[in-house]
Amino acid sequence: MLLIVATSGACGGSYVEDEGTDATYPDDSASGGLPGSGGRVGVGGAPATGGVPYEEEPCPEVPPPEPYIECDPLDPWNGCDVYEGCYATLEYPTDRCGRPRYVSYCAYAGSGTQGDLCDSDLDCQPGYMCVVGAAAGARCGQLCLSSSPDTKPCPVGLICGETDVPGFGVCF
Repeated sequence: MLLIVATSGACGGSYVEDEGTDATYPDDSASGGLPGSGGRVGVGGAPATGGVPYEEEPCPEVPPPEPYIECDPLDPWNGCDVYEGCYATLEYPTDRCGRPRYVSYCAYAGSGTQGDLCDSDLDCQPGYMCVVGAAAGARCGQLCLSSSPDTKPCPVGLICGETDVPGFGVCF
């Protein structure tokens, strides 16, 4: 087991990091540790023998950001330049309380179709989305409207399953 000792001048204490478990403990010899903890720290800095776990403050109600719509992913070749197609995705926030934003955009068209392995939506043809499902690995799935499956139906034998992108699903 490899232990690393780091001294924190600002706090006046030392901490021992156990790389085998990714845990950090106060060094009892330098700072006295936490009472009753034997120097070990649990979740959120509470003593490992009990105590109050860390609780995050609730996020305020924030309306969803305005979507960015450049094209229609269900009509993926309309409105984009030659060799480009329309893709739908969500831009996830960088802060804890932010909300994702719906985005449709034109990009160079990929070639993957139903069931082909993919690393991103851009590996799939326009009108398809790269998703993780029951099959091993991320795969391309044909877009459908999850809120109204009759409007954009799936090929025979497939059904429309929901995705993170509101209103859109993929056929599986």
